[in-house]
Amino acid sequence: MSEHRIFFRETVERILADALDKADIDAAEERVLPAGLYDALSENGIPLMLVPEDKGGIGATVADAAAILRAAGEAAAPGPILDTMLGQQLLAGSGLELASGLISLVFVDGLDVPEPGAEHWRDATIHAVPWGAAVEKVLVVAGSRLIVTNAADWTVTPERDAAGEPRDTLSARSLPVTVIALADGDAWLRTAAILRAAQCLGAIEWAFRRSVEYTGERKQFGREIGKFQAIQQMLAELAGHLLASAGLVEAAAEAMNP
Repeated sequence: MSEHRIFFRETVERILADALDKADIDAAEERVLPAGLYDALSENGIPLMLVPEDKGGIGATVADAAAILRAAGEAAAPGPILDTMLGQQLLAGSGLELASGLISLVFVDGLDVPEPGAEHWRDATIHAVPWGAAVEKVLVVAGSRLIVTNAADWTVTPERDAAGEPRDTLSARSLPVTVIALADGDAWLRTAAILRAAQCLGAIEWAFRRSVEYTGERKQFGREIGKFQAIQQMLAELAGHLLASAGLVEAAAEAMNP
């Protein structure tokens, strides 16, 4: 891992340790985002990691962003961190003004969406929008088009995914939009997938570390369960999956290979 990538990760780990606790994570289950965490991330430029320096960002690579999201996943940091980082890059790359707040990013297929240059989207409906009621902008990537909307212009129907996270349905009769042509919408989807994989990897790392700790704490039949061969075999299997996942995610992020 490069020196500057280590710096990025350590910075985010410090922010997470200082500005996120269990009460914040519990509150997020009731749709309340940790304002202190997002203020600290913004103050350190994290949402603008992928925005080029000449557009006011840091100009980091996808692999740098993956390291940050890996730390966020390990800390169970709630909210649209990934969406905002990648969404700001989308706006900057399209020559649009950056968002001042959080972004929800949605990839859709098969929807009847407006053409580039259109000013309104009639009878619009999108599903599974992360944190639709808590963001400033909702960006919709539909193939070769980027549709930029203000979250306040949508009607939000609160819903949740299988993990209990907000994945809302948004609708509007006549929605003001900015529609920009994208050269390769699939490339943005691949980038989002790699970054989400990094976030999942962080969660796997936490699960492995806590499992090892627990097997040294829990006793059964007069000794720690970590001394039982069956438990040791399970931990070894989890360690193997973790190492394989880390290698795949890191390689994909470095080479931008799906």
